[in-house]
Amino acid sequence: MKILVATRETQGRRRSDFNFCEEGEPVTYGFECSNEPIDGKCGCHRSLTGFLSHKATTTFKLINDVFATKESIREAIGAKLIDEGWGDSVADEHATITFDLYNGFSQHPIGTIIERRGAEFFVRGPIVP
Repeated sequence: MKILVATRETQGRRRSDFNFCEEGEPVTYGFECSNEPIDGKCGCHRSLTGFLSHKATTTFKLINDVFATKESIREAIGAKLIDEGWGDSVADEHATITFDLYNGFSQHPIGTIIERRGAEFFVRGPIVP
């Protein structure tokens, strides 16, 4: 199954880049501020959040995780929500949103680096000096 994971690759292409996740950690949407600009201090509108660290990154890599299944992703999201104090009640909905996110990149090759800009996602090119 193709999934998105945190990566440091292409970090620095934008001044507003950051990565507080572990390299290779699966990512999904986190909670967002209501009026935060894309390049604002919070970074919630340009990042995704790690399943385990609960921290965010602005760069994601598409990988093929042969061990990932819909059920394992749903369980990981449920555990993430419980760890964050939200409970498991919205895990199914959040898992569906995550599957939709991952499926949106199914046509891209493994290794593609992706960035988020608000509601849109873009393939990142190489770092330009």
